[in-house]
Amino acid sequence: GADLPHAEWEKRMNHALETFDSSPTIMQRFQKGSLFDHQYWDPDSNELKTMKGRVRLCPYYFVEPGRVRLRGALATIAPADKKFVHGMSDAILVPSKIQ
Repeated sequence: GADLPHAEWEKRMNHALETFDSSPTIMQRFQKGSLFDHQYWDPDSNELKTMKGRVRLCPYYFVEPGRVRLRGALATIAPADKKFVHGMSDAILVPSKIQ
């Protein structure tokens, strides 16, 4: 990860391995979000608008008898000119499910 120093990543990985039995951690490869145009409702103007944004998907896994299954994802669409997603008031949140 380019967002943290190597020593911090090592510390977090070791913690994830040590606590896996009680609090499993799933690692996934980072993929840069793709750009999409997405519509949203603007309550200030009372209009449907379109925003070009970068999409980040956060998967939701559920533990079922004998296995873990991917059951949905939250798509967060942040404005294309913004780098950070967390805490952004301008993002569009789109829940999704697996069909």
